[in-house]
Amino acid sequence: MDARLFTLIHGFAVAAAQDGIFVFLASGLIWAMGAALIIFLLVRRAQRLIPTLSALGAALVAWSVNQVIGEIHFRVRPFVELAGVRPLIEVSPLMKSFPSDHAVIAWALAVSVFLWNRRWGGALIVAAALIALGRVLVGVHYPSDVAAGAAIGAAVAVVVHYAIHRSLPLRYRR
Repeated sequence: MDARLFTLIHGFAVAAAQDGIFVFLASGLIWAMGAALIIFLLVRRAQRLIPTLSALGAALVAWSVNQVIGEIHFRVRPFVELAGVRPLIEVSPLMKSFPSDHAVIAWALAVSVFLWNRRWGGALIVAAALIALGRVLVGVHYPSDVAAGAAIGAAVAVVVHYAIHRSLPLRYRR
């Protein structure tokens, strides 16, 4: 089922003329998310320092959890396992596919910001979804890889948010 869904999604990317857009979604948009987080902090620095640190902490913890899971359950990339799949970006075939590091980081940042600020967080959630889709479109992840990454990133963001939120003095809580 996962391979069939991957083939359908990746087949669309290979047939489309927008390979550059898909490559940006898979590789470049995560850097744009980082830039958005910096802008988020700079808009009202004093009020947004804790949410920004919360987002960065959530991303770091989620990525760490992801590394452990990847060591326990190593899954090869789709372009290694499936015949005829050509990745649109360069990724080592020796690197794990499950769960997606890009999805985990993007979703941890997005959900963490969303828990502090709905408008900025909503925009970052859209970006995180596009990053996850982009990773499948360019042929380096199965849909379940990015879905697991999204779930891990979101779950860690919620846990980190509430741990930080509960430790703050009342005057700093929303």
